[in-house]
Amino acid sequence: MASGTAKPFFIVGWYRSARRFLREAMHELREVVWPSAEEVKHYTILVLTVIVSVAAFIAVFQAIFQWVADGWLDLYGTHGRSIM
Repeated sequence: MASGTAKPFFIVGWYRSARRFLREAMHELREVVWPSAEEVKHYTILVLTVIVSVAAFIAVFQAIFQWVADGWLDLYGTHGRSIM
């Protein structure tokens, strides 16, 4: 088969596939139950609150571990002194 004859079939097949995909995607989007503006606002506030809470939790534990590590190095390590 010559390469010139396969190209139009490929283009037609690609076009049909893309058209079918877009038609099915639009059909699915019509069936979606979209959240109300109030629900979006509520969940946005919830997500931001969780993010800030987790960040604060991590910061507190990081500070505690840093305090313990500094104390350990002051007692047994070379904290603040040159090793060389």
